[in-house]
Amino acid sequence: MEVLRALGAKAHVIILLIGAEALLPKTVGSLAGYLLITLGLLLGQPLLEQQFAFYISPYVDFASVAHFFFIAACAAILLSFIPAVVAYKKSLLSGLKQ
Repeated sequence: MEVLRALGAKAHVIILLIGAEALLPKTVGSLAGYLLITLGLLLGQPLLEQQFAFYISPYVDFASVAHFFFIAACAAILLSFIPAVVAYKKSLLSGLKQ
């Protein structure tokens, strides 16, 4: 971050970069988890029905899942503000020391 500050990056740019860094893994992980669970239920549904008489529909309404994705995205962005502000303050302090 100090390099970006030395190049003239503003505070909102640094905070935006750290927010995007927190949001990207959350989004990829959430979508991968959703796809893996859906695929696992599609493939394992006959086994669950035969062995355990247990039926789970693998077809989940994506609108209800999107609600939870949105909540997790908001939490990731809000929680990324803490390290973003700390990194910004450290970059200001290290810039002033030299």
